[in-house]
Amino acid sequence: MTPRAHPQKPYRRFSARTARALSAIAIGGLWSWFLLKFLCPSATGVLEALVGLLALTSIIAAIPLMLSTYAFRANAPAAAIDERELAERNRAYFVTVMYAASVALIGFIAVEVVSRAPAPTPTGLALNFPGSISHGVASNFFQVFFLTTLAFPTAVLAWWDRGDADEG
Repeated sequence: MTPRAHPQKPYRRFSARTARALSAIAIGGLWSWFLLKFLCPSATGVLEALVGLLALTSIIAAIPLMLSTYAFRANAPAAAIDERELAERNRAYFVTVMYAASVALIGFIAVEVVSRAPAPTPTGLALNFPGSISHGVASNFFQVFFLTTLAFPTAVLAWWDRGDADEG
């Protein structure tokens, strides 16, 4: 009978530079995907393919980010990290709450502005979009909002890390 092997730790040690790049791709890419979708449809369909590739790349980049040691520190029980890391994690969650509140406020303001916008007129004097938000746009907004809020504490910890361990 062979001895049982110890399972590997699920968290991967990335350098701060790698984790920052992953966070920029994941969070920035998801918001870019949401905003670029307003340019679709294009005549050739190339833009749709590129926007879809951006979404896929962003989601794939979020996976290793959420398996990094920064994610462990962001989600670890208080007993598993030291006092300095606990204080840093609490500050990262405070920044995340501020981010979530800001995005929710911007979303609310956008809905109010769009819902009060005058409908397009034949002369083109009004804004050139209908005065409502579709279910698809709201669904995409909340999807991006949710995913980026999940990744935000990990990203904040990675951006705050000024360590010299760049062994990637």
